Amino acid sequence: MQWPSARGWTFWGGAACVLVAAALALDSVLAVVARPREVGTGPVPAATRWTACAGEGAPFARGEILDRGGVILAASRPVFRARLRAEDLAGDPGRIGRVAALLGLDPTELSRELLAGTGPVCLDEEVRGGRLQGLRGLGGGVDLVEAWRRVYPYGEAACAVLGYVSPEGRGLDGVEYLLDTARAGGDRPIALNLDIGLQIQTERVLRRVSAGLGAGRGCFVVMDVRSGAVSAMANWPAWDPARFYATDRERLGNRSLRADVEPAGLLAALAWASGGAAPADLAAWAWRPLGPDVRVWGPWSGSALRRLGIGAKALETLWRFRLGQATGVDLPGEETGALPALAAEADLPLDKTGVRVSPLQMLAAFSALLDGGVLHRPRIAAETPDAPARVPGEVVRPLAGLFADRGGMVLGARVREGIRGTSRRDTWRLSLLGCWPPGAPRVAYVMVLDGIAPASEALLPPWPELGRIARYAAELPADETLSATGGANGPPAAAPRRMPDLRGKSFRVALRMLQSTRLQIRIEGRGRIADQAPRPGAPLEGVRVCRLVGGEGGR
Repeated sequence: MQWPSARGWTFWGGAACVLVAAALALDSVLAVVARPREVGTGPVPAATRWTACAGEGAPFARGEILDRGGVILAASRPVFRARLRAEDLAGDPGRIGRVAALLGLDPTELSRELLAGTGPVCLDEEVRGGRLQGLRGLGGGVDLVEAWRRVYPYGEAACAVLGYVSPEGRGLDGVEYLLDTARAGGDRPIALNLDIGLQIQTERVLRRVSAGLGAGRGCFVVMDVRSGAVSAMANWPAWDPARFYATDRERLGNRSLRADVEPAGLLAALAWASGGAAPADLAAWAWRPLGPDVRVWGPWSGSALRRLGIGAKALETLWRFRLGQATGVDLPGEETGALPALAAEADLPLDKTGVRVSPLQMLAAFSALLDGGVLHRPRIAAETPDAPARVPGEVVRPLAGLFADRGGMVLGARVREGIRGTSRRDTWRLSLLGCWPPGAPRVAYVMVLDGIAPASEALLPPWPELGRIARYAAELPADETLSATGGANGPPAAAPRRMPDLRGKSFRVALRMLQSTRLQIRIEGRGRIADQAPRPGAPLEGVRVCRLVGGEGGR
C-alpha cells in the first residue's frame, strides 16, 4: 500500500476542512426557526420586516402641488429598498455578512431568509444615507429598487383639498385625483389659489370654534368675491394625507361639498328680496326664532321672518343662484342638493322648505349678492376663470343695498339636527356667512358646524376670529399667483435657474418665489421691493445670498 506524499496529505486535509466547515455552516442555517425581524439601526435589530418584491411603490414621480405663492404642499421623493437575489448571495457567506452589516441584520437570519425562498428577497424598509452608498458598492446580488413616495410638508393642512394617493401612485381624491384626470398622468405641477398661511390660520380657528361648541364636524371656506378663487378651505376633523388609510372613511370627505345644509339665513334674504323688499321689516341684526327648530341671524324682525316663504318666484330665484345644483368647483365628489317642487299657489314657510345645499353653494350665491349679481365658479386651481353668469338685478339690488356697508358676519342659521348618542340631547347645525371689508367686500366666507349643543345660543356673532381671517384674506394680492416663469396665473416651476424679477412685489410673495432656491435672504427697508441682488435674470449657480431692498411702492 502506497501512502500519499506530504504534499498529498496537505491537499486532502485542506479539502476535508473546507467540506466540514461548509456542512456546519449549512446545518446552522437550516436549524434556525424562521422568525421575521424588523430592520433596526444597530448591529442587532429587534425584528426584520420582509415584503413581496412586486408593487413596492409608485413607479413615477407625480407633479408637485403648490399654493398661490409657490410653496410646496405635496411632492414626490425617491425611496430605495434593497432587493437581494438569493441565487447570487446564498453561496457566499462573506458577501452575506457584508450585506447584513450594512443593513444592521443578523447574518444567520439573512442566510435563512435567502435559503427559504425561491426568488428575490426584499426589505420592507427604506434604505438611506451611508447604508445606501454601501449597498451601491457591493455589486452583484443586491439591487436597489427605486420608487416614489408622496410627502406632504404641512401634514394635515388642506387635507380635504389635496386628497390622497394609492400606494401605486394613483390619485384617489381631491387635487391628487385632478392631477391624474386633467394633467395627462399627473407628472406636471399644479398651482392652487390656496394661501398656506391663510389656510393654516383658518384651520386653527375652525378647530378652536369646533372644540368650544363641541361640534363633531365642520368646514370654513374663504373665497374671492370678484373671481371665485378659493384662498382657504378648512375641514374638521383633519387627517394626514400620507396616512389616509388609518382614518375612518367618514372623515375623509370634504365637508364643504356635502349638500345637506338647510340655509335658513340665505333663504330669508332671497325670499325677502323676491317678494318685494319692505324697509319696515328690517330691524337690528340679531338671532331670532323661526319656529321651534330654526334660529336665523339677520336684520328681520320675528314677525317679518314668519311672513316670509318660498313660493314659485322665490324658487326661481334660488335656481338662478344655482342653489341645489353643483357649483362646478374643480374638486371631485361635489353633491348637488335639493330644491322643492312647489305648486304656483303654495308658499312653504322658511323652516319647512326642504331646501338642501352644500356650504360651497351657499358661499357662491352669497358672493354673487355682494358682487352685483355676478356668479363665479369657485376655483381651487390657479387657472383662467370661466365667464361668469349673471343674476337679474331686481333680486340683487335690494340685498346689495342691505349688505353694502356691513362687514363681518351677515347671515346665519341654527337648525336642529336631532338626537346625538345615548344622552338624548338635541344638537344643532350652525351656518354662518360673512364678508370683508364693508362697503366693497373683496372676500366672503362660510362656516358650517355640525352637532353643536343648544348652549351655543349664548355665543353671539360676529366672532373676532372670523373677522381676523376675513381681513387676512382681503389683504392677499389678487394678481400674484405664480407661474412657471415667475409671472401670474399659471403653474409654477419647482426651482428657478435664474434670478426672477422681484421688483414691485411684496416681501411675502418674493420669499415664496425664492423658497425652492435655498438662498439666504437678506431684507432691508419696508414696502414693496425696489431693488435686488442678484439682478433679474442672473444665473443662480453658485449664489448663496440674495439681498432685497424695500421702498415705498417699488419701481
